[in-house]
Amino acid sequence: MPAGDNPQHRDAVVVLRQVRQGLARFRQKLEPLIKQLKGHLINAKGIEKALELYLNGHDLVTGKSLKGYGTSVSDFWINTDYPYDFDFSKLDKINLTDYFQISHE
Repeated sequence: MPAGDNPQHRDAVVVLRQVRQGLARFRQKLEPLIKQLKGHLINAKGIEKALELYLNGHDLVTGKSLKGYGTSVSDFWINTDYPYDFDFSKLDKINLTDYFQISHE
């Protein structure tokens, strides 16, 4: 095809279909990663608020109290026994870099 000639309509349609299919495949890979990142962000904000409350003198930080501040953490961070408070001892023991690791699989 000489320079300056426009591609035929069917060629453009084929290329656009291939691009659209590629974007759909990429979205399928991206959606689980976005979900994982959103979960990490919620937990990070919840951990930050729990620490802030603790450092400001709140000896008992529960999941319910975190929700009162508009944040939360996953059940992983809450003690399984009453009063179902934030597990600061778990926070002391865990490597947060590993916990917040992103899996690209």
